[in-house]
Formats: sequence, structure tokens, C-alpha cells
Amino acid sequence: MKKDELKPKVAKPKGPVDVERQCGVMLPHGQPCGRSLCCKRHRMNAKRAVPGRSLPYDMLLATYREKNWAKQQKAAIDANAPLEDEDEAN
Repeated sequence: MKKDELKPKVAKPKGPVDVERQCGVMLPHGQPCGRSLCCKRHRMNAKRAVPGRSLPYDMLLATYREKNWAKQQKAAIDANAPLEDEDEAN
């Protein structure tokens, strides 16, 4: 396919918003925000007021940040770990 013959982009179908892991603040067009709990578009008070959360927003956010921090630490350790081939060569 040539560059001139690009296919038009088709939007992905959006599933329901999980307010346990996503922002959930109602947008002007009537749909809830699908960004993560750390969404910077909406104020904390708006995110705290979202109905349907099993725990308070602050507790969900703390859990979310702990999980992501653990993932980042593991990725950093894996990135800095020497390759097995290098150890065997020395």
C-alpha cells in the first residue's frame, strides 16, 4: 500500500468504565472519563464524588500508585541486570 492510499482511522469501540481503576468523572457529552485514576484533567474533588467505587478514591489511588511503583522498580532492576551471556563470557 502506498502512502497516498492510507486507510481512514477508525475509533476503537469504548467499553464500560471501571471506576475502580479509571477516573470516571462525567464528561460534558455524558460519558465517564476513561483515563486512569491519576487523571490530571479532573480535580480530586470531582474524582472523589464519582459514585460506584468500592473504596474511597484516596485508598484506590494509593493502591494504584503502589502497584505502579512496584512495576517501575522491577523494570528498573531488570533493565540494570547483567545479561547471562556477559557473565558466562567473563
